[in-house]
Amino acid sequence: MKKKQIKIKAIILAGTRDFGRCPIASKMPLAMWPLVDKPIVEKLLTRLTENGIEDTYICCNGDSSMLQKSLSEVYGMNVKFLDEPFPAGTAGCIRDAANGDTESLYLLIHATFLPCFDIAKIIIQHKNDVAELSVVLAENTAESWQTVMHVCEPTVLDFIPAVGYFDIKEGLIPAMVRHGRTVRAQRLSEKFISFHDRDSYIRSLDKYLQTAEFPQSFGDDFVRDNSVIRAKSAYIAPTARIFGKVVLRDNVRIEDDAVLFGSCVIGNNSCVGKGSIVTGSIIWDNVKIGDNCCIKNCVIANKAAIPDNSVFENQGITWAKQYFRMYTDIKKFAVRMEDQGVQKLHEFSRKPFPKHVAIISAILLLAAFLWSYLPSIQELSQIWMKSDEYSSGLLVPFLGVYVLWTRRSKFSDAQIKPSLYGLFILALAEAMRHFGLFFMYGSAQRLSLVVAIFGFVLLLFGTKIFAKVFTILIFLFLMIPPPNRVHAAVTLPLQELATRSAVFCHEMLGMQVFREGNVIHLNGSAVAIAEACNGLRMATAFLVIAAWVTLLASRPWWQKGLVFLSALPIALVCNTIRLALTAIAFTRISGPRWETLFHDFGGYAMMPLALGMIFFEIWLFDRLTVERKDAKPQIIYRTLSMNS
Repeated sequence: MKKKQIKIKAIILAGTRDFGRCPIASKMPLAMWPLVDKPIVEKLLTRLTENGIEDTYICCNGDSSMLQKSLSEVYGMNVKFLDEPFPAGTAGCIRDAANGDTESLYLLIHATFLPCFDIAKIIIQHKNDVAELSVVLAENTAESWQTVMHVCEPTVLDFIPAVGYFDIKEGLIPAMVRHGRTVRAQRLSEKFISFHDRDSYIRSLDKYLQTAEFPQSFGDDFVRDNSVIRAKSAYIAPTARIFGKVVLRDNVRIEDDAVLFGSCVIGNNSCVGKGSIVTGSIIWDNVKIGDNCCIKNCVIANKAAIPDNSVFENQGITWAKQYFRMYTDIKKFAVRMEDQGVQKLHEFSRKPFPKHVAIISAILLLAAFLWSYLPSIQELSQIWMKSDEYSSGLLVPFLGVYVLWTRRSKFSDAQIKPSLYGLFILALAEAMRHFGLFFMYGSAQRLSLVVAIFGFVLLLFGTKIFAKVFTILIFLFLMIPPPNRVHAAVTLPLQELATRSAVFCHEMLGMQVFREGNVIHLNGSAVAIAEACNGLRMATAFLVIAAWVTLLASRPWWQKGLVFLSALPIALVCNTIRLALTAIAFTRISGPRWETLFHDFGGYAMMPLALGMIFFEIWLFDRLTVERKDAKPQIIYRTLSMNS
């Protein structure tokens, strides 16, 4: 490539963390996942340098500092980071990286794609095709192909809008075809490494171990014994057995009777306990696997600790000590219940129960409850802090306590009498928790937290108080995020609905608009409706607010029910209004600062609008209904008889 004097800029799409679907990907972008010894993006940079490409731009969404830290010692090549506050699209990344440069050839490549061939072949084929845009396809399966690279001439910049989201597939290619420009496709026949999730990451390991560069990436500190490559500092017990392709890095310990089935990689300072079996898994650094464990097709992140006798299959594990702690808590709870005896508790419940004793018992049980459910509470807090869709769950406990405080006068005369039925609810909560623990359903574990609160209230305070706070306890379910499957099932339909409804509003206003996927073309400008703008964030927040209003309001139950059910359509209507106004604003204003300001302000402004709709609904109920009052009989006519 240097001989042809072609100036090439490489643009690497690093993406962002993937919340919800994989616990490891939610903490670390896929671009930083190690391929045996180094992150795949670092290996990609090495490959680009070997092909004479010196200028590289890495596009990411909010994780540039994390990537810069991991790539702080890369080769002295010219690496720049483009931290996009909003999704710019694949074509938008080309525009931002070009920054007015109309002379370079642009090579767009995904960070998790590692070519095992000379990239010059792609460039030469692109020039031979006399193409302005080449789409490089790699065989994903026997019947499908995936796009892994794009080669773009600087003339493509003429078809990319100056601001906003713009995608190559949905925007750039159709625009070029309409103007008669040349777009070609190249199909790769050479080997490559690529992954997009945990399963494909494990499969890519086997392909990488077969590449020619793999054995050469290790120095003199490693020795090769058939299909096993191990560091000289690694320890393998005499009774341990290893089958298949396995890499043991520095200071690894494989204890007695442990069995490894390749392809496997055991990271630095990691340990596989006695009698444990590891099959087709990737173990990162500083991981401790306990004794008699079975690990199959898993990825275990840095510093994870797997307790003894654990079984994990097809999982991404970030910190397994919490599961061990939950299991230990379940066993301790069962032992306590057996020692105390149900009969003693039944006799105790018949005696008078002073309020101060109930308060002290509640405090002690609350402390035990918080200690037992600490891992679940920490997981919930992380979801609230990191997920915009479910951050409103953080307010639910505090709003519930406020409602309880407003109703405190109703509890003054209520008799405190413990109820044995609370034990059954606690048993149900522990069963749900154990089910989620064993089958790795985090949603079941989080749900058991609220069910356990039901059981504690009934056990300590009895049925009368439980009935008075029942609606507040139901309100607590709103702090629990739905299962990942539910989230994935509603996200894309809501995104499409938001796009269609915004386009409908623009058409009603008489504006020239058309839709391509989730991209709105309005008056010559392209505005992308990202997944984060699908309205789910507003829906969850408005459901919490509507439920809180119904708890505070003194209304008939049917009015409260209608107010709560109306929260979802109100949220979707407000989101449509926000998207329509934001799209119009993006066609009138320019500059990322003003776009960000208007985008954020539009979201905050919808909360008063939604509350106004709810209060209007309550006002409408007052005008349409009349409260029934018991009328006292009145004498309207009386006959007097006079004695003569």
